[in-house]
Amino acid sequence: MSHSISKIGEKISEFAPLMEKRQLVAAVRIIYSACQTIACSQLSANEREETSRMLAQAVQALNSDADVQKAFPFPLAFKPGREKELLPILDAMLTKLKALPSLEAGKIAI
Repeated sequence: MSHSISKIGEKISEFAPLMEKRQLVAAVRIIYSACQTIACSQLSANEREETSRMLAQAVQALNSDADVQKAFPFPLAFKPGREKELLPILDAMLTKLKALPSLEAGKIAI
């Protein structure tokens, strides 16, 4: 496993615990950061497949979260190899989540 995929895996592994704690902004930032790293990394076919699988699971979790759906009713569409295209969408999602009044300030990591 290369350094890049280890770094990406470490980032994405932080996603699920943040979602469980309802720290949605922090969870989306993790996915944003992982997408940036993937987009800037030279990954082998196997590494790209592994990172795509991890990212797809995270996107699915975001799409199925009720609070995320309230803030951002449009489901994310993830396509392997097109992580860079997801960045502005995740940025918009972050903006919407920060403005969601039903989330308590203590549950959102800034």
